[in-house]
Amino acid sequence: MPIPRVLQILDVLANVFSHCEDESNQQNVLVCKRWSKIALAVLWYRIEALERLLQLFGQLKKVRCNGRISFRFVKTPTFATWQRFEKVYQNKINVLSFGKPDTAYIPALITISRIRAQGPLLPKLHTLEWYGLSGLGLEEPCVMFMHNGIQKFRLEVDDDSKSESTDSITSYCAAIGARMPQLSFLEILLPPLQKYQQPILALTQQLLDLEHLCIPPFRDPTAILSGLRDIEPGRLKLLDTHQVYLGTKHENAASSILIGPHKSTGFKCLQTLELSCTYSFAALLFQNIASSHNMRDISLSSDRVESSHDIRILISEIVCNFSCLTSLRLTHLAILDCLPSQPLANDMIGLGDLMPLLNHQQNLDMRFFNLESLYPPALDDEDIEMIAKSWPHITGFWLCEQPVVLYPEREKRITLKALLHFSHHCPQISEIGLYVDATSHVPDFSSSHFVPSRSIAKLQFGPSPIDHPTHVARALAQLCSPNLELAFGCSEWTDPDNISPKINGLWKSKWEAVQEALEVMVLMQQKIDDLKDKVEKLQSMAVDEIATMASGGSYKPSKMSITPRAFCARDWVAKNPAGTAAQFSAYWESMKDGDVGKKYADLARAVSKVIGKHVSRTKTTKESRSI
Repeated sequence: MPIPRVLQILDVLANVFSHCEDESNQQNVLVCKRWSKIALAVLWYRIEALERLLQLFGQLKKVRCNGRISFRFVKTPTFATWQRFEKVYQNKINVLSFGKPDTAYIPALITISRIRAQGPLLPKLHTLEWYGLSGLGLEEPCVMFMHNGIQKFRLEVDDDSKSESTDSITSYCAAIGARMPQLSFLEILLPPLQKYQQPILALTQQLLDLEHLCIPPFRDPTAILSGLRDIEPGRLKLLDTHQVYLGTKHENAASSILIGPHKSTGFKCLQTLELSCTYSFAALLFQNIASSHNMRDISLSSDRVESSHDIRILISEIVCNFSCLTSLRLTHLAILDCLPSQPLANDMIGLGDLMPLLNHQQNLDMRFFNLESLYPPALDDEDIEMIAKSWPHITGFWLCEQPVVLYPEREKRITLKALLHFSHHCPQISEIGLYVDATSHVPDFSSSHFVPSRSIAKLQFGPSPIDHPTHVARALAQLCSPNLELAFGCSEWTDPDNISPKINGLWKSKWEAVQEALEVMVLMQQKIDDLKDKVEKLQSMAVDEIATMASGGSYKPSKMSITPRAFCARDWVAKNPAGTAAQFSAYWESMKDGDVGKKYADLARAVSKVIGKHVSRTKTTKESRSI
């Protein structure tokens, strides 16, 4: 069987093979010489198991010594084996990505390092991702794969692994900089020990093309941040401190090293900043980032409870320094053991805290916003409307959706009406997280003066109280996407019962009832929408049963007629625009008693129930409530 011409185009063939499973590509290798070359390239482009690479040199055997298991070659690889590797596989491997410790394979790797030829072991390798260290410094197994063509390197070490010596880490980092000088992507995910900070800084200062950097969340990162700030020229676009290791506490108080402003170039290209630090430290750091037109995304995680005063200062500093910001995430990682049930005035987030972002003279084009707090926000629906009007292009909005203290006595509260404001003013919004009061009156949004965008596909209501599930479900069905993902409860807190027993009790059962009712309402709304579409189409076409033009002319619609014959005529005329009345009559007489006639009879009955003086939007609403 000849191969289709489209599969003889190499680029198309490579794209098809890239979406195949390994088993399929192993069969593709056997089809023909052209397919074999491309299938092998796809099969060996990325390797995620060290054993798979080592088996190219021979069979492995498991050896147990002093309770430890290691793998060695059954026979030492021969020169012929090495030549086969060079000819078939060496230039096909582009990515090594190992996501688990492979120290058991070190003996086999040592054998390969002894028999290898001069030059890079894998010359086409551009991405190296390694897991774990052995404390060997320059003799670490992954060093044998390093060469100056690699552009992406990632190292991850468990936070509970033993501490490596400073000399070992220093030697290892020096090897990275010397052997992979063209790195543009570097992630060093070590335990956040202060002694590792200087070797990592020295490494980053060697890499002139570095654009993406992820470092451990050091307790006080002042030294490495000030060092990065002073690099000239700096090309860094993303700076990330990864996740915070358990037990790590930030002590990054205000430091004289970071007191700005500075005429630095190290951060001038920075576009994305993801840090684990206190908000006061971040506010100080922002004075050192001279990239007002480049910064797009800021994400901060604090390990302490930040007051609204700290948040206000931070937001003011952000607005002063970054005029093109599109995404802001301010989250916390700590919960105090004892929080007062009635917070102080400066503990709750109010509209005044957010006002610098809303009244910015250059109008921030915010696309994503997330602000966490341990207390409900001191906001109401009118405040939410102001936010929605200020950020018309926002796609995700999360505000204090999982408070630890519910504070039911608060004066200002957000209701489900807030969703109406987002749907009205933010047509692109797809996800919202809010702590709402769903016990108050739930309005009927079908009478709103605008057609909702129904783009909201994800809602997180946290521990929001609720009374009437059916009313809430009706409101959500009117405003949200038919594929709505609804979440509730305290997923972030270990013991929600300490906050309120109703969270996993009464409120949970009612939110689950909302989910069930919502599924039924969505199905019904889809049927109503389908009927409306059919009615509008019929009204616009104004189908007549059949009007005959002179001398066997074609059909011409003239008035509305709700009969099976008229519906059949509409479809028949669309397919036969030059057909005659006699031709249609013959067609209808032959079909009216069969399945075709039954189909149009059912359609006529359905539409007759909808069209008429008693069919209106009010009736549609009543039908919605009756479910």
